[in-house]
Amino acid sequence: MGADWDYAQMAKTASQNGGPQAYLNSMKHGAKVDGRVQGLVAGAALVAAGLKGYDYVKKQRRLAAVAEQELLAGMKKATQAQAATTPPVDEPTSEAQGISENEATPEDPEVSGDEDGPDAAPQ
Repeated sequence: MGADWDYAQMAKTASQNGGPQAYLNSMKHGAKVDGRVQGLVAGAALVAAGLKGYDYVKKQRRLAAVAEQELLAGMKKATQAQAATTPPVDEPTSEAQGISENEATPEDPEVSGDEDGPDAAPQ
């Protein structure tokens, strides 16, 4: 067996870096630094995506508000145009319909002749 196998190479590298404990500590430190860099990159990407999404939603809300205003303006204009072209219709009064205030309404069962109401006995 020569000095080419994995454990021998690791032992040689560890002895060059101050021993096994110092070598392990430097590896841990390097891994922490790598993780922090990756976390910063991922965090920055998430923040950028969040800001882009916020801008998109804000733009869509602004467009919806403009569309709502245009719709309301169009509806108002159409209503005004219809009112201008349609002659006014007089609402018929109760006197014009031939109903006096002394006459009974259809809801009055004594006058309307509705004996088959909900309280009537079956025949």
